[in-house]
Amino acid sequence: MPAALPRPRRVAVVGSGASGLLVALHLLRGPAATAVTLVERAHAGGVAYGTHDPAHRLNVAAIGMSAFPDAPGDLVAWAAAHGFVGDPEAFLPRIAYARYLADRLAAAEAAPAHPGSSLGRRRGEVVGLVRADATWRLRLAGGDALDADAVVLATGHGPPVDPLAALGGAALDAARYARDAWAPGALDGLRPTDDVLVLGAGLTFVDLVLSRHGAGATGRTIGLSRRGLLPLSHRRDGAGPPRPVDVASVLAAPTLRARLAAVRRLAADETARGGDWRDVIAALRAGTPALWATLSPADRARFLRHVRTFWDVHRHRTAPDVADVVARARDAGRVAVLAGRVVAAAPTPRGVAVTWRPRGRAATARLEVARVVNATGTSLDLRRPTEPLFADLAAAGAYRADPLGLGLATADDGAVLYAAGRAHDALFAIGPLRMGDRWESTAVPELRVQAAALAARLAR
Repeated sequence: MPAALPRPRRVAVVGSGASGLLVALHLLRGPAATAVTLVERAHAGGVAYGTHDPAHRLNVAAIGMSAFPDAPGDLVAWAAAHGFVGDPEAFLPRIAYARYLADRLAAAEAAPAHPGSSLGRRRGEVVGLVRADATWRLRLAGGDALDADAVVLATGHGPPVDPLAALGGAALDAARYARDAWAPGALDGLRPTDDVLVLGAGLTFVDLVLSRHGAGATGRTIGLSRRGLLPLSHRRDGAGPPRPVDVASVLAAPTLRARLAAVRRLAADETARGGDWRDVIAALRAGTPALWATLSPADRARFLRHVRTFWDVHRHRTAPDVADVVARARDAGRVAVLAGRVVAAAPTPRGVAVTWRPRGRAATARLEVARVVNATGTSLDLRRPTEPLFADLAAAGAYRADPLGLGLATADDGAVLYAAGRAHDALFAIGPLRMGDRWESTAVPELRVQAAALAARLAR
C-alpha cells in the first residue's frame, strides 16, 4: 500500500474582511499542503467591501488594487472581463472589488497550488483561544470548537467608538441614533427631506452622502468633526509615471516636527517644478513603516493628537468624480461640514436635539435632526479589550497591546508578541491590528504584501 500523505497544516484565519480573504488566497496559492479554515463572524468582505451600494467606490485606482503584488494588472484584467471599466486609473465600485476577491478565492479553492490544500468556512465568533501542545483550540460562541496548527488574526478595525455614550446617547433609540454607520439599517426609515447629523467627516461620511443623495434625498447631511476637514481628491489626470522624491531626507529628520517640515518642502518643490503634492504622499507610502518605527513614543502620541487628521485627508483620498458629487451637494446646501464637538444629545418628538460647540468658540449651538449617525471610526485599543476573544487572550498574557491603542505588538513577520515580549510561533496578525508597528497597515496595497509574506512564512 502507498504511504499515507502527511496531514496538511491546519491554519485558521479569524476574520473574512480583505485581510482574511487575502491571506487565505495566498495560502491556497502557496507550495505547501494547507487546510485553511476561514472563520467568518459576518458576511465576507468586511466593512469596506461588504457594501451593496454601487455608488461606493474604491479609494485607490484599479492598478493599485490587485490581490497579487507581482501581478499589478490582475484586477484591471478581471474588471475588463466582467463588464466593469478596464482602465488602470479607474476607481471601481467596491461591490466589484468584493466580487473580484471572491472570484479569485473560489478559483484558488477549486485548483490550489498543492493538491493537499483546501478551504473550509465556519460561521461564528471566536471567543477564546487555548494552546495545548502544538495545537490551538478556537472556542466559538455557542460552544463549538475548532483545532488548528496556526492561527491568523485578521479581525480588522474593531468595534465602533460611541462618542455619545456619556453625552445622552443612552437615551436615544435606534431610530434616532445609528451607533454604527456600517450596521444594517443605519439609514433605513429616513424620509428624503430629513436632516441627518453624521459624527465624523471622513470617507464613511462621503459614503453616506453618496447613499443618501444618490437616492434623491433633499434633506441636509451634516458632517461634524473636530476639524471639519473632508478627504481630498485624487488627481484628475491619473498618477502618471512616478517621479523621484527624496524620501531619505524625511527619514533623516530626527523629530516629528522636522519630518513634517521636510514633507512640506518636498511638496512645495514638487509643485514648483510642475508636479503635484500627491506624488510626494505616494512616494512616502512605501517608507511610512520606517518613518513610524523611528519616531519616539512621544512623537507618535503627538502625531495622533495633532497631525493624524491632516495626514488622513491627504493620504486617504476620494475618486475625483466622487469629490465632485460631494462638492455639488455642498453648493446646493444639501451637505454641510462643521468643525466642533458634541456637548449633549437628547431625544425630541421629531428626532434628536444636539448641542455642539464650534471649534475655537466658548458658546454652543443647537441642531435638530431626524437621526444621528456615528461615523467617528473604530477602536483598535486592546489595552482594555471589550471583545471576548481579546479579553480571553489578554487574561492569558498572550499578547502585548500597543501602548497608544493601535492594536497588537508584532514581530517583523507578523507573529503576535506575548505580554512578556516573546514572539508566538503559531499566532499571527495581519492588517489593522499591526498599525501600532507599521502605521500603514489598512489598505490593500499593504495588505496583499503582508498576506503574501505571511503565507510564505506559514509554508516553512
